[in-house]
Amino acid sequence: MSSYSKPKPVADSYKKKEASPNMVTRKERLSKVLGMTCPPTRLGHYDPLAEAKKRMKERESEKLKESIEVAESILI
Repeated sequence: MSSYSKPKPVADSYKKKEASPNMVTRKERLSKVLGMTCPPTRLGHYDPLAEAKKRMKERESEKLKESIEVAESILI
């Protein structure tokens, strides 16, 4: 019973995992393999599919605004 050691606080072990150099190299290697040159997003990775969907939505909303303006100019 005397050999029982106190468990370390969770916060300390979590910090050690974040600071490990192995994680950084793995992320760098992954980005090089995928050929990513874009900065990481809030989630920490670049998602080209999500970016494309976002651009499509922006284009659609612009087209909709233009068509509304044209319709209003015809009605007036």
